[in-house]
Amino acid sequence: MINWPDFVTGIFGGFAGSLVVVYGLSRWLGDVWKAKILEKVQQDNRKELEAMKSEMQASVDRANRLLDAGISKAILVTRTHFETEFTAYKEIFAALSEVKNFMHATRPVFIIAGDEDRVKNEKDLVDRLNKLIAAHNQAVTVAENLRPFYQEQIYQDIQKCFNASKLEVLQVKVGSHGTFSEEWFEEGRKRQEAFTEDYLRVSNLIRERLASLGVLPE
Repeated sequence: MINWPDFVTGIFGGFAGSLVVVYGLSRWLGDVWKAKILEKVQQDNRKELEAMKSEMQASVDRANRLLDAGISKAILVTRTHFETEFTAYKEIFAALSEVKNFMHATRPVFIIAGDEDRVKNEKDLVDRLNKLIAAHNQAVTVAENLRPFYQEQIYQDIQKCFNASKLEVLQVKVGSHGTFSEEWFEEGRKRQEAFTEDYLRVSNLIRERLASLGVLPE
């Protein structure tokens, strides 16, 4: 077994010389190990950084794919186009809501106690009918005037609402099934349901249309 102190002393001679060599050797070994440890830490850090970078890039790629998918489905328009179409829908739906309100008032499904005489009064009925006619005509005018500024499919579904309100006006005018009879009120209820169904369809179409529009950056 090698006696390292004797070996070093034999080579370099003397106690003092061996101390210098051993000190230098230990210092050199310390530097080597420090370099190795530092390199190991740097390698580990590089691996962690690469893993983090890879994970972040994957997240970015997923986000970009979702963004691209959303953009591909969107209909890109200018801000002016969007605001014009939005305003058109706002005005049309407000007018259509007036028609719905007066339709429900013309032949009310429920009669509150004390209001039965007023509801079944012919003069009052004529007044309610005239309000419905005025609301219908106003809504038709708004829908036609703004037709170039909104989607054709929505225009066609609005016409279905108008068909229901026109038929209601006609039926009330001719007094089918006897004005104020049970059948007459039931006929009105069915007409209201038909109008409301088309009215809600228009509402959903407008909501979907606006959601599909993407505004181009200016």
